[in-house]
Amino acid sequence: MAQKTRCMTLDACVLMMARDAEDYITPCVMAVAPHVKRVRIFIDSRSKDNTYAQALTLMARGTNIEMKEFKIENPRVDLVAIRNAMMGFPEKWGWIVDSDEYHYEIPELENDDAYAFS
Repeated sequence: MAQKTRCMTLDACVLMMARDAEDYITPCVMAVAPHVKRVRIFIDSRSKDNTYAQALTLMARGTNIEMKEFKIENPRVDLVAIRNAMMGFPEKWGWIVDSDEYHYEIPELENDDAYAFS
């Protein structure tokens, strides 16, 4: 039986904006968090589902997970402010990940190294 090796932690910060992402945010964050120094989740205040509550739960589960809610009143201005706030991180690399960028198992992909992105 092949033995799986552990991945090293990258000197990277995952930067994620989330709005109405309750179906994907938990598996998405849990897929990347073990491999990076930090995950920063920026919640859009217009989110109407349980995205905020799930982000709080994720923070309790992982010591490298942070969350901030941004009040969005004027999307043209405020979404730019979120993007600009995302860019301030001390890690060597920033990795922008969409909060829905996670795919449940796809039977056609049998190789453990295969990934699918939308």
